[in-house]
Amino acid sequence: MTSSMLKMMADMADSPVQEFVVRQDMGCGSTIGPIVSTAAGLPTVDVGAPQYAMHSIREMAGCDDVIHKVRIMRSAYTNYTSIDKQFCHVCSM
Repeated sequence: MTSSMLKMMADMADSPVQEFVVRQDMGCGSTIGPIVSTAAGLPTVDVGAPQYAMHSIREMAGCDDVIHKVRIMRSAYTNYTSIDKQFCHVCSM
């Protein structure tokens, strides 16, 4: 649900979202996002940007990523209530 909400916010901001899913047959590192979201007890979505210690130089060269993330976060603050109402209707069924 939360990733769908994020995608709607990104669409409203006219910014792309890149999805990444780890294959079950491959080992992968982990981020603190899933750990914190489990303990928080709130709807969360793990969103991030590449960091020097974790990613290749090609990922670090994407300067448009910062612009898109700012637009999406602005959209989240502006549109969250209207998007949440759409999902609350679905949850109450």
